[in-house]
Amino acid sequence: MSTTTTAGAPAPAGGRRVTPTGRLVLHHDTPREAWLDARRAGIGSSDLPAVMQLSGFKTPLHVYYDKRGQLPHDDSWSEAAHFGTILEEPLARDWARRNRTVVAPVGLIANQDDSWQMCTLDRLCTECPLDRSQRALCAVEVKTRNAFVAQLWREGPPDDVLAQVLWQILVTGLDHIHVVCLIGGQDYRQYTVRREEHIRLVAYINAEANRLWWEHIVPGRPRRPPGRSRRTR
Repeated sequence: MSTTTTAGAPAPAGGRRVTPTGRLVLHHDTPREAWLDARRAGIGSSDLPAVMQLSGFKTPLHVYYDKRGQLPHDDSWSEAAHFGTILEEPLARDWARRNRTVVAPVGLIANQDDSWQMCTLDRLCTECPLDRSQRALCAVEVKTRNAFVAQLWREGPPDDVLAQVLWQILVTGLDHIHVVCLIGGQDYRQYTVRREEHIRLVAYINAEANRLWWEHIVPGRPRRPPGRSRRTR
C-alpha cells in the first residue's frame, strides 16, 4: 500500500529490496536535509519511543506535527548524539569482530507493502553468527549510553530501545536484530531481539503506529492529550 505525506509529497517508492520486506529508500550517505525530508513520509524507528510514549523528550503529538511539516527539522546536536555517531562505526566493527562476521551500512528502508512504515538500520549483516550454515540475514542496532542508566540494560534493551528494534523487525521482515550498547565508555553489552519472543508486543506497536498515522497524521487531526476534555467552559 502506498501513501502520500499530508503535505502532498509522494511517499518513497523504495528501490532494491535489501531485507525480506524492506526496500532501500535512501543510501546511508545521503545528505542530512534530504534524509530528514524523506523521513516525514512515514513513521520511522526513531519515532517509536515517542509514538509509544516511552521517550523522555517527545510525545505522539511531536511526531504528528513533525510529519505534518509544522515543526522545523530537529537540528539540535547534543554531545551525547555527537559521540554516539562517532562511536557507531567502531562499535559495529567490534561486534563483527567478536562474532566473526562482517557488517555494512545500509540507509533508510521502507516496507515494500506499507511504504509509510520506515526504519534506519545501523548495519546489515549478510551472514548472521547465529546461523552461518544458511548465511542468514540480520541487522545490528548500535547504542551508547552513560553509566547512570546501566541498570536499565541488565536483562536486555530497555523499553524505548526495544520498541525501536521491534519496529525495525516489522518493517524489514527480519526475524531478529542484534543490539550493541557501550555503557559509560567501557561496559560493552550485546543482545539479540527476536520477533518470536515478542509477537504480541509487535502487534501492539503496529496497531499504535497505524492509529497515529491513519487516524491522526494523514487526515490532519492531532490527538488530544490524555485527560483533556472535548469541551471547555
